[in-house]
Amino acid sequence: MSERSRHSCCPECHSREGYRLGDGRRKCCRCGKKYSRRHLRSRLSAKILKQIALYFWLGAPIVTVAVNLHLDRKTVCRHYGLIQQGINADEKKTCRLACNDNEDDVFCLLVDSGTTWCERVSNPPRRHVRVQSIDYCWCYSALISLEISLMVVRCFVYVDQNTIEGVSKSWGSDLEKFEKIVQEMCRKKKERSSLSQQLLITEAVFRFNQRNNPGVTAILYRYLRY
Repeated sequence: MSERSRHSCCPECHSREGYRLGDGRRKCCRCGKKYSRRHLRSRLSAKILKQIALYFWLGAPIVTVAVNLHLDRKTVCRHYGLIQQGINADEKKTCRLACNDNEDDVFCLLVDSGTTWCERVSNPPRRHVRVQSIDYCWCYSALISLEISLMVVRCFVYVDQNTIEGVSKSWGSDLEKFEKIVQEMCRKKKERSSLSQQLLITEAVFRFNQRNNPGVTAILYRYLRY
């Protein structure tokens, strides 16, 4: 394996400033994390990877991307899968509510001063939840029917208790927007395996939370590169 196909980027902060330890690992000069040199996830150029990330965000079909970028469909499919796996891993790390894998999946929309954040959790929420020192009060619940395997999930809306008086019902449009994202993704998805369903639902949460982020393609590119 050539040096070009390996990298010494820190998996925590992505800094390339590090030094070699006696056991063969490296230590990041920025955050202090110890790590091993890993293989790059793709042999494609940075330009192509960024284009794939953009196409993924726009919801372009694999066939269209393959034709436009002159790539094999299996190659595009693999890179789409890497992005989905990266999203799934990050969503698990950033989940701020407790999870219990033995319970049914639910969605929680947390509204804080007009900003709505969605989380997928595995335990039925309560009337009041505390997330990162903020008290949220249950406000509304809705059922969302998924076209994959005839699934029906419950979505709960929580509003910051400190600002509940001043928060308008703009979260209603956010709830409709989230449901639209889920339905659109389910309509395009043909696979019915439990893993594909999990990745699809997690991707829907990611797309909703990043809907106003102008740098979202940089996040998707990172999933392909590191």
